Amino acid sequence: MKWKIIKEVFADNRKALVALICISLFSIISLLIGPYITSVIYSFEELNMKTFFYVCFLLIISYFLQLLFIYIKGKFSLKFKINETKKMYRKVMDMKYDSIIDLKPMYLVERTNQTVNSLSMFITNFFSSLITYVVIVGVILAWVLSINVYVFLIMIVMIPVNIFGFKLLNGKLQTESKKLQKVCSSNFAEILNVMGNVDYIKQNGEKESIINLINPNITRIEEEMYSINKLAGFSHETINIINNLVSNILIIYIGFLMFNNNIIVGNVIVIIMLLNIYFNTIKGIVSVNLNYRDVKGSFDFIKEEIENNFESDGESELLEINNIVIDSKEIRLGEQLLIEDVYLVANRGDIIGITGDSGSGKSTIAKFLLKFREINNIKINDIDIRKYTNESLRRKISYYSQNTPILSKTLADNISMGRSIENEEFEKLFKIDFIKEFFSDNFDMKYEISENGINLSGGEKQKIALMRLFLEKTDLIILDEITNAIDQITSDQIIETIIKYSQDKIIIIITHNENTSKYFTKTYKITKDKKLEEQHK
Repeated sequence: MKWKIIKEVFADNRKALVALICISLFSIISLLIGPYITSVIYSFEELNMKTFFYVCFLLIISYFLQLLFIYIKGKFSLKFKINETKKMYRKVMDMKYDSIIDLKPMYLVERTNQTVNSLSMFITNFFSSLITYVVIVGVILAWVLSINVYVFLIMIVMIPVNIFGFKLLNGKLQTESKKLQKVCSSNFAEILNVMGNVDYIKQNGEKESIINLINPNITRIEEEMYSINKLAGFSHETINIINNLVSNILIIYIGFLMFNNNIIVGNVIVIIMLLNIYFNTIKGIVSVNLNYRDVKGSFDFIKEEIENNFESDGESELLEINNIVIDSKEIRLGEQLLIEDVYLVANRGDIIGITGDSGSGKSTIAKFLLKFREINNIKINDIDIRKYTNESLRRKISYYSQNTPILSKTLADNISMGRSIENEEFEKLFKIDFIKEFFSDNFDMKYEISENGINLSGGEKQKIALMRLFLEKTDLIILDEITNAIDQITSDQIIETIIKYSQDKIIIIITHNENTSKYFTKTYKITKDKKLEEQHK
């Protein structure tokens, strides 16, 4: 599974990754310029200040080249994160409706962010840096071997000490990292859920009660982070201490050799420089393994919680909706029986009313029409709804509920909702009476809407939803209790406007408001004994 994800990432970023690897290899040259020049300079019989400044100049150039590599890697990481985040959100949107609800959207958003960061670190560090580190280690070992075989052998021994020493702890870290990602995501989601209720928080006179509410979440996050940081820090510092100890012993040893005239001064300086680079490189290899620890949990998240929960899809494109037939003995939500003897027919031009008590299953019918959940015996244009692709089906349906999504963006953004809208289409909106009235009330397209639309009334939110509706090119309109929280006059205005501009479409209105029934051409009621019955006028 993880290799499948890695292959996808490589396929999407092949050119950039090849360039990154080439630049990484180039950075090796800049990193080793210093020791090389030092060895050349000390091979001369005579040294002067001019030579010294020449060496310093080349060293400065080499470090600038390393900074350039860091900059390029950062730019690649930025582009990679943007593209991968969009890909991950597309995957989340392909999940089953109930899986998204069960896992909680905020949890999925938080885990998506963590996953993209882990993947970015993995791709930019694991591949490009690992190649760099392996080449550097190989070159340094060959170089040291040409100077002193005993130093070479000790440096060789330090490779398995670092890698296998870390591996002993890595298994536990992977388990804890996976747990940390879940704990942080779920608890951050709960904190955001509480802190998002601005009105309640501000009117609450006891701030400590809010703190008490989120305190268990804060504690769980911080305790889990402390636990894994303690484990990771201990393993990392243990290896660092061993590396520093061995490095110091080697420096003392070559100092002893120089004191006894068994090694020239130039080679002493070269080895000291190479030891610094070598052990930093070994640390880098350990760091790459730490990044792999985090990405392992991300691979599991993608497979277990996203891809295992993908919704099924059809293969046929739905071009238009002319008629709908629901003919099912029963509708269930899991094990719960909601409605029996379901038979509903809708054709273009029909205004269908579905009424019944709260919780009787009215909205569930709408969700089946949208393929949020699977059901047998729903046909559109005499074809089983499951045969249509989800995307083509949903492009032909406008679904609006009383919970109108309002973004903390401009009014124009809230109307277009990410779609590319031509000016001519916006101009058509202003020909509709209630929209002209809406914009005369001190609103314009640049008007900034606050979080959750707290600077809008319930009626204004529904009117924004209607503006979206009139910009959509759909054949079926489903209005799910959209007038529930507004007065009757505004409710009638909204329904009448929709009917006026949607006469060639199928309109399904889900409501428990009896005053709305005057607009229906057909009425279906979910009775007390859980049956869907057509009401004849």
